Amino acid sequence: MSPSQGESSQSLHPIQEVPLHRLPPEVRDMIWLLTLPSHRTFEVEAITREDDKSDIHLFRFEYPPPSPVALRVCRESRGAALRKGFLFSTTKGPSVWFRPETDTLYFRDFRGLRDAMNKTTYIEIPGWEQVLHLGFGYSNFVEYLLDMKDLVGFRDIFAHMPDLKTCSYIELRRETSKLGN
Repeated sequence: MSPSQGESSQSLHPIQEVPLHRLPPEVRDMIWLLTLPSHRTFEVEAITREDDKSDIHLFRFEYPPPSPVALRVCRESRGAALRKGFLFSTTKGPSVWFRPETDTLYFRDFRGLRDAMNKTTYIEIPGWEQVLHLGFGYSNFVEYLLDMKDLVGFRDIFAHMPDLKTCSYIELRRETSKLGN
């Protein structure tokens, strides 16, 4: 046996289990919270009715970020995730976990939001009232705010999101591949 083989075999130790269940509940909760994603952007593709007979509307997200693994590990981890966030029901696919304190609800097209809000005085979308950060596509946001009547429509957003903290314009830049140059 060469010295390098002996050294490598001595440096390998069996994986030790972490006795997570023996830690105080407060420490376990902090660990679960550290596994949660933050500062994500949820792009709303459309607002549609849940079904023809319902007044409830749902968001259809374009490329929703994956839900945190903590929702599927155990009851304790799921509880921690649901204390910091909630599940948006969607028109297709599974519900989407949203963390209000850090995540942003993004509308690329301000027209879609404005038109949906003009159809009724209040749109019922479960969870919408918990949104704290809202973003709009830059060009549409500026274009429609130039028309003063849209400022009134913009104010109506606060009826749906009463605790809104930030409203930002976002300019997405998509880079294209320069293959073959």
